[in-house]
Amino acid sequence: MARFTLTAIDEYSVGYTWWEGETLEDAHDELTRLECRMQETRHPSHELEAAINSLRDQIWEAEGVTDTVDKIADVLFPGG
Repeated sequence: MARFTLTAIDEYSVGYTWWEGETLEDAHDELTRLECRMQETRHPSHELEAAINSLRDQIWEAEGVTDTVDKIADVLFPGG
């Protein structure tokens, strides 16, 4: 079972996994890719924003980040 996953719901309201990653590095790479797509897209979808938030939450949980200030700093200053 993958440590990090992103899921979606199809037209029949059935959930499915569309991305899986085993390592924290995989998750950070996918998060970077999704954030780049968000910046490049003129009108990003709510699904893309939800995927970014979900993956970011999974990363924070894996890293043990619980302080709200740390989470805000991570969003404002990624990689810092």
